[in-house]
Amino acid sequence: MRNPKEIALKIKQIAKEKEIFIKTMLSDCELSVNTLSSMQSRGTFPSLETISKIADYLGVSTDYLLGRDVSINTQMKFAIFGNDDVDDETLEDALDVARAAAQIRAQRKK
Repeated sequence: MRNPKEIALKIKQIAKEKEIFIKTMLSDCELSVNTLSSMQSRGTFPSLETISKIADYLGVSTDYLLGRDVSINTQMKFAIFGNDDVDDETLEDALDVARAAAQIRAQRKK
């Protein structure tokens, strides 16, 4: 498990990659603007509810934020379906649909 400082840095990194403003995210999640600074400077570990709100907002799993080793299939299931309670066959079907959509878009651009 990561320490609070590492979790705060991971949150900031993901937010930056997704072009999400930290202040907006914290406000939308109804969290204090000091949430991440408390994690970084004082090593305050956030509640599970806080981690869950932030993970949901960023579109990642709580396991990912906590630094647990999560398989790529688990990450994709969470990203596509919002949870990992999906069998691998259903995931593959969803990926096939996404691949077909990408091919159609590529053909339209020609």
